[in-house]
Amino acid sequence: MIFQDSISGLNPLLKVGRQVAETLEIHTRLGREEIRRQVLELLAHVRLEDPEIAAGKYPHQLSGGQRQRVMIAMAIASDPKLLIADEPTTALDVTTQLQILGLLQDLQRETGMGMILISHDVSVIRQTCQEVLVMYSGQVMESGLADRVLRHPRHPYTAALIRSVAGVEQKGHPLHTIRGTVAPLEQRQKVEGCVFADRCQIRCERYREPVPLQTLEDGRQIRCHRKGGVENL
Repeated sequence: MIFQDSISGLNPLLKVGRQVAETLEIHTRLGREEIRRQVLELLAHVRLEDPEIAAGKYPHQLSGGQRQRVMIAMAIASDPKLLIADEPTTALDVTTQLQILGLLQDLQRETGMGMILISHDVSVIRQTCQEVLVMYSGQVMESGLADRVLRHPRHPYTAALIRSVAGVEQKGHPLHTIRGTVAPLEQRQKVEGCVFADRCQIRCERYREPVPLQTLEDGRQIRCHRKGGVENL
């Protein structure tokens, strides 16, 4: 797993090479010299310049993008079949974000591992994922092929998320927001009907009833009382 905040995910008291080595010590039976060699190979594999120098640095001596590469090296050290990336580009500038996403895609192609990317950034999901699950309050609101779902959303929440992405064409106009706020957990746990009802622009009269997932003609699934969901919201 690649955690969201690299500065919190790394031990500030240990050099990064030592932290990558810990994964190999726990999950393999390699000797000290072989582990050291593999650490340098992993740091080179995630495109850190001069891996030997990088391995001898503490987390605070690296940039945000470099720390994220170290986190990726730790995550792939034991050849996982599945990589979970939790907001891996948070707080990174756009250029570094593109580099990290490109690196993850390259590693996926090279190793054949699966990847689950958790993000609130629609543009990141659009350029990275093949399938998407849009979740709200712990429930799947819409799922299906990423290109299909993000181009033509059928759930009100998915549509609202996409409309909330600021674009050049919105210059001079108010930004779209989703009205209301996420209710406290205790309140959401008591909801038997639609958990998105209080924030939905097109709430129907059945919102207090349980909402099952329905499968649409294009194979996607949505959790909405409206048959077929909505279009052009």
